[in-house]
Amino acid sequence: MRLKTCHGTALYHDEDGMVVNAIEEHGIHSGLGIVDAYIYPSTPNIITLRSRNNPNLRLKFIDYVPNHNGLMLKITKSRDAKITLSRLYRQANYYACFLPPNPLRGGIEANCLEAKGFEQIALEYLYDDNTILEPSLPFVFGNDTTLEEVTGWVSSSSGDIRDQFLRVMLSVSVSVRNHMCEHIVPGLLWPFI
Repeated sequence: MRLKTCHGTALYHDEDGMVVNAIEEHGIHSGLGIVDAYIYPSTPNIITLRSRNNPNLRLKFIDYVPNHNGLMLKITKSRDAKITLSRLYRQANYYACFLPPNPLRGGIEANCLEAKGFEQIALEYLYDDNTILEPSLPFVFGNDTTLEEVTGWVSSSSGDIRDQFLRVMLSVSVSVRNHMCEHIVPGLLWPFI
């Protein structure tokens, strides 16, 4: 799936992995890499941005986030069906703001505390390819997920679950996330959640 910004532009990245929004003709002809978006059934309120040729995507103001298999952002839908993307830092959501192309490409900054206009996106389903990253999770994680369900899932999991863990932590309620971060997750991991 691709994302379309409020300016009608699509997401691309430069050679350093910085995600930008650009007019499609410019993105294709200027050598920018295409950024695809994935929403997995087990974490439907999280979107993962990935590139086919650069695993280390970054957004301005969140380049510290580890992205083993993509850049993860929370999807928020308003009552009037407008969609925004945000990152959680400490206990605040910061919306991704899509700056207008000037003239062919614009930046993206994840630093807005309110979603007003430049933060809106549309999802464009081009193909159904969400199976490439989705390891099976025991249930759908979301705001109703309890601390016991998360810790039970973590303790029974085997192998590398970093990507799933980050998606789950973005999906659960603030109270569950805070308890995990304060009492269970090592303190050095806190800035990444």
